[in-house]
Amino acid sequence: MKKHLWKILNVILILYFSFEFLKKYHPKLYGTSFNKERIEIGLVPIDSSLIRKGKDTYVYQTWINKSSEVPRFYAKYACFDKWNRGIEMENDNYVVLVDSSKVILSINYNFGTKKFNYSLKKFNRPKNTSDLYGHSGKTIRELNENETEKILNKNGIKY
Repeated sequence: MKKHLWKILNVILILYFSFEFLKKYHPKLYGTSFNKERIEIGLVPIDSSLIRKGKDTYVYQTWINKSSEVPRFYAKYACFDKWNRGIEMENDNYVVLVDSSKVILSINYNFGTKKFNYSLKKFNRPKNTSDLYGHSGKTIRELNENETEKILNKNGIKY
């Protein structure tokens, strides 16, 4: 009886730790359950204002804000290095005004290097481009963290 109980306990422990491992790496489990980590990193959490495009098992995942207001949080993109290897990057995009022009301010976090990249992109994407891996509008210029914070704050967005 003790051997049987020990086996059951081992199976339960293995299942528990497997789920904890997969929770961080499988795209299906990455949505709102990852918000605590997003906040700690400095990324926008997923909330009810964001609508997922596509299925929650895709290697590329997109959440969009349907609002047409400017400025606003525009979209979140996540890219996974296959479903079992973990998240590779997450990209937060804002629609902001810079010199009276509507542009995308893109904040990209690389989970491998644990570094941020910031850039301004044209709002309109070139024809025949995909919106899967971040906003594919042409990059106007790269930014640093201070410039990014100033632009967002000037647009009334706290960063």
